[in-house]
Amino acid sequence: MPLSTRDYQRERRNSRLAAGALAYLTEGFDLFDTDDTSLNRTPLNNVCNSPRPSNVTLTNNLISFIEGQTAHKSIPTPKTELFGNYRWKMSHYFYIHLMTYIFNGLFGGLIIFLIENYSSSPNKYMVVTYLDSWFTTVSTICSCGLTTIDFAQLSRASQLVMMGFAFISGFAMSTLPALIIKAQTHKTTQGTNVDDDNEKCDLGNDDECEASNTRWDHNLPSHVRAELARLPTPVKLRYRAYIMCIVLILGLYFIIYTTGFIAIGTWLQTHSSPQYLMQNNITLSPWYISGMLTLFSFNQNGLTPFSTSLTRYADDVFLNIVLVLVMPFLPLLSFLH
Repeated sequence: MPLSTRDYQRERRNSRLAAGALAYLTEGFDLFDTDDTSLNRTPLNNVCNSPRPSNVTLTNNLISFIEGQTAHKSIPTPKTELFGNYRWKMSHYFYIHLMTYIFNGLFGGLIIFLIENYSSSPNKYMVVTYLDSWFTTVSTICSCGLTTIDFAQLSRASQLVMMGFAFISGFAMSTLPALIIKAQTHKTTQGTNVDDDNEKCDLGNDDECEASNTRWDHNLPSHVRAELARLPTPVKLRYRAYIMCIVLILGLYFIIYTTGFIAIGTWLQTHSSPQYLMQNNITLSPWYISGMLTLFSFNQNGLTPFSTSLTRYADDVFLNIVLVLVMPFLPLLSFLH
């Protein structure tokens, strides 16, 4: 196992202590006459008057010798990967999650502001300032539903950008990076405990865990011990739990979005007249409306492609039932977390 610089510093400190103890013992033995086999004590005045190195001098000489020997040692540089000693903690994800929301709001508002004012086709229905676009973006990604501009009056590009930020900033989707990071650290890190708040017997105390298990292993029948030996370790169980959560969240996302998109799109295409799909004297695609309603209703953003929201569909029982069934799945995913 390669030694680090801290190991050599610890070794040098221990050498200093050993040198001091050796010098103390040497000074004590100098009080005896070692020429005589009976170790007769020499006169005290001869000891005091005899020229001999002091304790400080002897200690300094020993320390200088030891430091010289240690300094000439070539300290091997351990080969470590980037972030090899990094230990993931959930508190780190909190700060990453917070900064992601802040930057998503800033950059999302900036993109919409540039599209509405400096693109090839500026917005001709209203004036969009950066403060309004930033506030609407932050309100959307935080699922507040508060707006200072008419979202339906924005260009198609701005609406698609808002849908993208709403998707990646959703409550369930934004928690996937934490699960992926913890699953990856469990998979690639050997002998490192990344869940220091989950187990009393962590990976650094494998010997204690094995010793505690062997106390009752000998008292069990052989077939029971064989079955226990085949059980997965706590680390494997946690890794499988993370993978199952990731698969479950992605599976629910796919099922909910696909079902809502197909159901609403098919219904609007077959049962809605063109005037119900009209916005700014333009007939919108029923599939575009379906995708936006499914996304914003699931993430509870409160946005629609119409300036009058969904008042035109107040009598459409099927559409309202589908939207009501889609909306409660977000709290369900938060419960799974």
